[in-house]
Amino acid sequence: MAIFKSTRENSVALTWALAAMSIAFLNACVSVLPEPTAPDALIQIPASRGGSDASLSADISVFTPEASRALSGVDIAVSDAGALRYLKRVKWADASPRLLQASLVDALTALGGPGHAFSAQTATRADFEVRWRISELSVSPKMGPARVAARVSVLDARTRRVIDETQLRASVAPATQQQSDRAEALAEAAQILSEDAAAFVAGAAASATNSAPISAQSET
Repeated sequence: MAIFKSTRENSVALTWALAAMSIAFLNACVSVLPEPTAPDALIQIPASRGGSDASLSADISVFTPEASRALSGVDIAVSDAGALRYLKRVKWADASPRLLQASLVDALTALGGPGHAFSAQTATRADFEVRWRISELSVSPKMGPARVAARVSVLDARTRRVIDETQLRASVAPATQQQSDRAEALAEAAQILSEDAAAFVAGAAASATNSAPISAQSET
């Protein structure tokens, strides 16, 4: 019995020793991991400036734009000879597709008119849908321009038929080569693209509504 008791005590002691070693090892691993660096600034896309001759005559549902994984986060891409890097000290305030979606809704709303614009996530009934894909969203090294490009499609919300689509681009030169200025230039380019997209969407919706058969226009 004494031998059995001693073996059991040794087993418990060994278990505690291994647990202590594991904790010490984990603490050592955690201590060498680099701490995340907080960005110096978070960038939003400015509100629409308005002033367009177009007006919104229909209800528009705006979907979150599609984009590659490299362009879909909060990191701001730097395009350098085909390679992508990211700004270290400045980031988007939210995932870039969500910011762009909100920017387009804002730009459509700023047009005025009897129509309304809202995000597709609200599940509100719409006359037309906007589906789009971002192909470029990056700053350049040093003083190069910030660029945004997107393919924008307008669909009939009832039939899902594409009624019009276009490719849009916008670029803005930064005030300086500082990361914050380059990021602000990209945000301004995104604002310009959203305003151009809003004018295109409003025009496409108006043309489709005016050319629709009377019976289709009167459906509820």
